[in-house]
Amino acid sequence: MFSDQLISNRVLSKQSFLEFVTGQEATATRMPSDDEVANAFNNSVLTNKYAGGIIYLIESKIRSPLHANKLLGINKYSLEHIMPKKWENKWEFDGGNEARTERNRALLTLGNLTIITQALNATIRDESWLVKRDGKNGKDNGLKHYSIGIDVLREYIDNDVWDESVIKDRAKWLSEKALNIWIFD
Repeated sequence: MFSDQLISNRVLSKQSFLEFVTGQEATATRMPSDDEVANAFNNSVLTNKYAGGIIYLIESKIRSPLHANKLLGINKYSLEHIMPKKWENKWEFDGGNEARTERNRALLTLGNLTIITQALNATIRDESWLVKRDGKNGKDNGLKHYSIGIDVLREYIDNDVWDESVIKDRAKWLSEKALNIWIFD
C-alpha cells in the first residue's frame, strides 16, 4: 500500500513527499508530468466512479467560497455524458468511419463529462445538444437547469455546438484547472 511506503520511508513533510513521489517509477505512485496530465484528460477513458471523482474534486477547488449554492457531498451528484453514448440518432454528423470512431472515443473522455445534482430527464438524455442543453418545450429539464451552480460546466453551457472540438477544448481547460489546483512547487 502507498500509505505503508510513506510511513516506512518516514515521509513526514511536503518536501519529503515530493521527493518520494518524484523518485517513483511505479505507475500508481509516480508523479505524472504536466504533459501526461493534459494527455490523460484528453484521452483517458475512466470508470464513471473515477471520472466523477475527478470532476467533483475540480469543482470543489474552483468553486468560490462566496458561491450561493453549497457543494453537496459527492454521492448527491451523478456523472453525465454531455454528448450521449447514443448520439447517432439526434446529433448532427457528416464524417466518415474514422471521424465516427474519434467521436465515440471523445465522448468517453473527461472533456465530455460533468456532474449534475440529479439524473437528466430520460426524455431528453439522448436528444440533440440544444434540446439536451435547454430542455424540451421550455420546461427547464435540460443541462442548463440541472447544472446551475456547477462551475466545471459553466464556461461551456451556452455553446451553440457541442462536438469533438469543444470536448477537446474543455479537456484542456479541465487539465489546466487540475494542474493549477494540485501544483507541487
